[in-house]
Amino acid sequence: MSEDGEENKQDQEMYSGSTGPEVSVPSDRENNNPYLEPAISACRCNRLKEYSINEKKRLKERLKYCSEAGDIEMADSVRNQISMLDEACRYAVSFATGENVCPVCGRKLKGPQCVCQGDIISFGVYPYESNGTKKPLEWLVLETEKDGTLFLLSRRGIDAKPYNRQYSETSWENCTLRQWLNTEFYNNAFNDREKAAVKTVQTETRKKFPFIRSAPVYDRVFILSVAEAYRYFISDEQRKCVLSPYARMCGAYCGDSSCWWWLRSMREDACHAAYVNLGGDINTIGSNISDEQGTVRAAIKINSHLFWH
Repeated sequence: MSEDGEENKQDQEMYSGSTGPEVSVPSDRENNNPYLEPAISACRCNRLKEYSINEKKRLKERLKYCSEAGDIEMADSVRNQISMLDEACRYAVSFATGENVCPVCGRKLKGPQCVCQGDIISFGVYPYESNGTKKPLEWLVLETEKDGTLFLLSRRGIDAKPYNRQYSETSWENCTLRQWLNTEFYNNAFNDREKAAVKTVQTETRKKFPFIRSAPVYDRVFILSVAEAYRYFISDEQRKCVLSPYARMCGAYCGDSSCWWWLRSMREDACHAAYVNLGGDINTIGSNISDEQGTVRAAIKINSHLFWH
């Protein structure tokens, strides 16, 4: 292999995009991406790695300044620029070499882009503004499967709900949050075509005694477990969650810029559930299940082929 080919291969391995919760790849912005042409030029000169590192360093310094200043709107704008840089670098290899494949997942591209882990997509609608005005729901792609299944987590905290309305022993199978997600939320957030794309998945097999398990629990909408929160986020920073104005209005607790959000794993006393705290750390000691200030980040799996095709 030539040195140029080796460099391009290394670039392709390097630019798989960010995996954090703020990555965004809207399908209609390729032509307006200011980083695309510079990334392609850098790739052709075997300098894509250097270009991306320098640009991302500059943007992250700006993001840090915005976050410290409490300018959430500007911070979101900078995060959007970082994701556009990631997008441009991902596709620069394909555009420069003429290969019509996604450098991230290896799938052949039927259009200008592919949905990959770390991307943000819109699916369904839900109240977003404090007055209840609905907007498209944004979802973080946690995982893409070979059969076209996408594992999605809501990008923001969408509502405030207790894990269970009463402070009494319960389980994920019987809690009121699970009931709400699979009925009221499911029916209000998705139209009939979207509902057809949402898959029913097994979320828990509850232990009764050692070596004895109850019947599996199946859901269309759920929240992450402790294991999943560790598996799909590599740092506390990535697990941090920002509230929607609607969720804040509903009573969700919020710090300077982030909230805490429920996980479905419970303590043995069956009165406390795990959660992700304001700093993104996973608290397995748990919070009182009747705490009404807990934020909901919904999770679903969808058949992307059924929805988009």
